[in-house]
Amino acid sequence: AGQQLYQIDDAVYQANLQSAKAQLSLAQANKALAQSTANRYAPLVKEKAVSRQTYDQALTEVKVASANIMVAEAAIKQAEINVQYAKVLAPISGVIGKSNVSEGALVAPGSTANMAKIQQLDPLYVNITQSAANLMRIKKEFQSGGLKGVDFAVQVTLDDGTPYPHKGRLLFADQTVDASTGELLLRAEVPNPDGLLLPGLYVRADIPQSQFHNAYLVPQSAVTRGKTDTLRVVAEDGSFAPREVKIVGSQKNQWIITDGLKPGERVMIDTLSQLMGGATHITPVVVNADGQPAAQTAAPAKAADGKPADAAKPASAH
Repeated sequence: AGQQLYQIDDAVYQANLQSAKAQLSLAQANKALAQSTANRYAPLVKEKAVSRQTYDQALTEVKVASANIMVAEAAIKQAEINVQYAKVLAPISGVIGKSNVSEGALVAPGSTANMAKIQQLDPLYVNITQSAANLMRIKKEFQSGGLKGVDFAVQVTLDDGTPYPHKGRLLFADQTVDASTGELLLRAEVPNPDGLLLPGLYVRADIPQSQFHNAYLVPQSAVTRGKTDTLRVVAEDGSFAPREVKIVGSQKNQWIITDGLKPGERVMIDTLSQLMGGATHITPVVVNADGQPAAQTAAPAKAADGKPADAAKPASAH
């Protein structure tokens, strides 16, 4: 901020400044003369060598000269401001794009054409849309103390799925709901010291909305949804049986389950092919979060206290 970007021809403004300074000198000289005259008349009026009216007029001319000095000083300030305005300075810190004017172009006050565009890159503001129903639910949980201790930092994910290394913070939620979508606007401030994010870029913003104790993350392909939500739990001998579970939400491509599972239990992911093949027993193969077989047998995940836990994700056997 403050760096000079353009220089407007200031010849007229400089001339106005010199004229204002000359007017100040003239006003000061007139005041000196008027003050000298009033000082000479002061003893003469006592002796009635000069009329009272003449003396009062001399005092008035001193006051008029003082006022003219103030007018001249104000004109100098105005002229200096105009000269300064001829230097177009950057109002904010950021990165400037291409210049829309060249040397010799005509610019005028009040013009709607931009000479150049400066964009602030650090920090950046991220606009997030959120359904009004979701926001009302979050407010209720917050007021009831259900979200106490939850970190509401905003995690940004780039378009290619790469997590952005700097977390942001929520600034405000708009109080007007879009009638056509039922959504409202949230704004977050995200640090951008490396300039990785650019204005207009589309990103995904993750904001904590709930807190569950002793919860499990289960791949959505493992759950059959209906009047009751069920999945198939695999026993030690490879047999499996349906189990009713309670789903309270989702995270990416996984269901958040708070009831129906126990620590250490394994569930079937590829249930359709196994059931259609008539299988009654399987050989579990543990897979990672990407659905690929793990390099080695992974220990079943345990529920976390205070945040969703990663559940074991075994695939059906060959």
